[in-house]
Amino acid sequence: MSKTEDSELTADMIAKMKENLDSWSKETFETIVKVNALQGNIAKAYEVIEEMTLYEIVPSPEIYNYLAYGYAKTGDISNIIEIFEKYHPSIVNIIEVVKILSRHEYGEHVESILKFLPVSLKPNELSVITNAIIELIYTGYRINALKIIINLPAVPEVIDTCVEYVKYLVNEEIRLNGTDEDILQAIRKITDYIYSPFIINEATRVALHEGRESLALALFEDMRKNDIPVRSHYYWPLLILAHKSANKNKIYSLISHMISSGVEIDKDTLMDYILPFVDVTDPVKITTTLIDNGIYYLNVIESVSAFLLRDNRLKDLTLLQSKYKVKINFCDSYLEKSLVQGYEKATDKLAYVPLMLKILYTMKPPHLYILNALLNDAAKFKKLEQLIDFLRILKKYKVTIPKAEIDVMKKRIVDIKADVAENKTIEDLLKGLNDKKIDMTSDRFDLVLSLDPHPKKMDIEKLRNHITELKSKNLNVRGATKKLLNQYCKYNDLKAAESMKEEIIANNFQWTPGMRAMLFDLYVKNNLLDKAEAELNEIRNNFSSFELDSNKILSYVISLVENNRLDDAFDAISDIKNINNSANVTNKCLQLLYAITKGERHGDAEKMLITLIKNNYCTLQNVLLQPLVERHISRNDIVSAVDTFLYYGNKYKRTPLQQRLLITLVEHIDDSSIPDLEDRLKKVLNCIKDVHGKPVAVVKLIVALAKTGKIEQLRKIFQMENVQMKLLFKDLHYYDRKDKLDISLTIFEAAKYPRNIKINLLCDYILSIYDENNDYEGASALLRKMEKASITPTDKFKTKISRLNNEERRMQS
Repeated sequence: MSKTEDSELTADMIAKMKENLDSWSKETFETIVKVNALQGNIAKAYEVIEEMTLYEIVPSPEIYNYLAYGYAKTGDISNIIEIFEKYHPSIVNIIEVVKILSRHEYGEHVESILKFLPVSLKPNELSVITNAIIELIYTGYRINALKIIINLPAVPEVIDTCVEYVKYLVNEEIRLNGTDEDILQAIRKITDYIYSPFIINEATRVALHEGRESLALALFEDMRKNDIPVRSHYYWPLLILAHKSANKNKIYSLISHMISSGVEIDKDTLMDYILPFVDVTDPVKITTTLIDNGIYYLNVIESVSAFLLRDNRLKDLTLLQSKYKVKINFCDSYLEKSLVQGYEKATDKLAYVPLMLKILYTMKPPHLYILNALLNDAAKFKKLEQLIDFLRILKKYKVTIPKAEIDVMKKRIVDIKADVAENKTIEDLLKGLNDKKIDMTSDRFDLVLSLDPHPKKMDIEKLRNHITELKSKNLNVRGATKKLLNQYCKYNDLKAAESMKEEIIANNFQWTPGMRAMLFDLYVKNNLLDKAEAELNEIRNNFSSFELDSNKILSYVISLVENNRLDDAFDAISDIKNINNSANVTNKCLQLLYAITKGERHGDAEKMLITLIKNNYCTLQNVLLQPLVERHISRNDIVSAVDTFLYYGNKYKRTPLQQRLLITLVEHIDDSSIPDLEDRLKKVLNCIKDVHGKPVAVVKLIVALAKTGKIEQLRKIFQMENVQMKLLFKDLHYYDRKDKLDISLTIFEAAKYPRNIKINLLCDYILSIYDENNDYEGASALLRKMEKASITPTDKFKTKISRLNNEERRMQS
C-alpha cells in the first residue's frame, strides 16, 4: 500500500482503521506513519506520531528515517539532514534517500546526503550500495551513481564496487551510443578518487567485448599512463573484428598501434590472431611485411615457421629457411606442437617424411619430437600401430636414432603393455634405426623422448622444484638458475629477478652476456635506468663481442629521453657499436623521435634522426620525419608546419605527412589569421610535384578536397586535369572502409557529369567497397545516383550488383 500512488485509497483505508484506534499496536501506528511518509504526506505522518505519544507509544528511530524518504520526494534537504543528524541513518536509509532524490530530479542534493556514509563499510552494506549504483545507471541517473562512488571511503574494500560501477556504466553508455570522451571522463573521475588497475582493466574488457575499438584503444593509453602493462592478447577481440569486417588494412593498423605503443606481439597473437587473418600464400613476403611493420624478427620467423608446420606446408617452410638462413629449434613448444599437428594432418605420411627431413634444425631433429608425440598417444590408447608406421618410414629413408633415445623409448614401450607382436615388430625396427655412433648425453633432461621435461620447457614453479632437487643431490644448478632468471625477466617479476641475481653473485656463478642482457631489459621496462646502465656497462666491458639487440637499446634510449636525459640518449646511440641490426626497428625509431618532439628540446629530433641513420638503426624515410611536422600541426601552428615540410622537401627530397598537411591547409583556406595561406598551399603542392610528380600532387589535392567536402573545387580539377584514377585508388587503399567510402562518394558528387570518361572507373571502385562487405543497400543507392546522373553502368558493374542482389535475396529467404 505504501508504494501505490493512490493517496485517496490509502486515506480511506486509514480512516476506517481509525474507528478502532485504541486497539492499534505500535507496529500498526508505525506502518501508517511509513505509508504517509512514503506517499509524501508528511503532515499526516506527524499527526500519527502525535497520536502515538497520546497513547504513550515511543516511535522507533527508523520511523523518522521514513519521514526523510517523504522529504526526499519534495527535495526538502534541510529536514532530511536534521533527521539524519539526530537519528543516525543506516546504509539502507541513506541509499534509499539518494534513489528517491534521483527519481524526483533533486540530484543536486545527493552529495549532502552521502556525507552521512560511515568511514568503513561491511560487505553486506557494500552489496546494498553496488545494487543501488547498478539501478541508478540503468534508470538514467549515472551522474548520481558516480557521486556515490566518489563519496565512498577510499579503502581497498570499495574497489569491487568501483569495478562493478565501471562494468555497468560502460555497458550502458555503449548501448546508448555515448561518446568515448564521456565514458573516459567518468572512468577517470573514479581513478582520480581511488586508483586500482582493476577499474581500467574492467572498462577495457567491456569495451573489447562490445567491439568498441576507439574506446578500447583510448583505455589502453590510460593503462599505459597508469603504468598498467598492456599485453598483446588485449588486442585479440579487435583483430577478430578486423578480420570479420574483411579489412586487412585494419589488421595492419592494429599491428602498428601495438608496436608504436610498445606492446610486444607474442607468438600466440601472431599464430592465432594475425597469420590466419592475412595472406600467407607467399611466406617470404608475409614474413618480410611483418618484420617491416616492426614486429620482433625472431618472433615473426618462429611464428610463420610454426604456422607453416601446422598447415603441413613444408616446401614453403624450407623456402623461408633458405631466404632467411634460419634453423628451427624444436625445443620451442610452439614449433614442437605445430610440427606434430602438421604430421597428424598429413594424409600421405610417406610423402611427408622426406620433406620433413629437409627442414634445417638446431639441437635435435624433428623426427624425435614426432616420435615423442606418437609414444604419448600409444600410452594413452594402448596401441602401437601409428608408432610402427612412422618407424618403418624412418627406416625406409635411412634415418637413425641415438642409442640413448632408443633406450628411453624401449622403457616407455614396456610400460605401455601393448600387443606382443607389436612389441616384437618395434624391437626389430629399432635394431635397424639404432645409431650407436652418436654420442649423446645420458642426462634425462636432454633427451627428447624422456618423460622428464627439459628445464627450457619448465614453468617457474617446476624450475624452482628442479633447483631444489638438484641442490639436494649436490648437483650443479647454474643452468637451471639462469633459466629461472630468464623466466622472472620474461614475466617482469622485478623482485624475484633481483633475488635470483643476488643468488648468482653469492654462489659465484659465471655470468653470460645473455643473462646481463635480460636484466638490462628488465630494468629498462621498470624505468630503473641507473641499474640498466650498470648492466649495459658489464656487457660492454666483459663481453665486447656480444651483439646487443637494437630493439632493446632503443627502448633504453626512449626511457632516457622520457627522463630528460637527452644527452645520454645521444651518447648511447653513438657509443654502443656492437649492435644486432637484423630486425627492422623503424617503428621503435619513430617512438624515439616522437618522445623527443614532446620534450623541451624538440628541435633536436632531426639531429637524433641523423644519428640513428649514421649508426645503421634506420634509413631516411618519410615516416621518420613525420613527428617533426606533426608537432606543429597538433599545435595548430600551420606556418611552422609548412616551413618544416618545405625544408625537408628541399633538403632530403622527402614529403612527410603530405596528405594531412594538405587537408589542414584546405580546411583553413578561408582563415584570414594565417598569412599567405593560398601561397603556402601552392608551395606545398609544388614541393610534392617536384618530389613525386604532378599526378601524385593532383591525387593528394583531390583527397584533401574530398575530405573537407569542397565539391566545386573538386569538379574544376576533374574538368581541367587528367586525373590518374589508378593512382587515386592506390592512395585510397590505405584508408579504412568508412573513410575510403566517404572520400569516394564525395569525389563521385563532383565528377558525376556524363562526359567524364573516368566516372565509370570510380563507380566500379565504389561498388567494390560495397561488395567487400556484402552491402547491397549501399550498392543500390549508388546505382540510383548513377541513373539520376545518366551514367551507364559497365558490364562489370552490372554483373557484380546482380550477384549482390542474388545474395541479398538468398539471405532474406
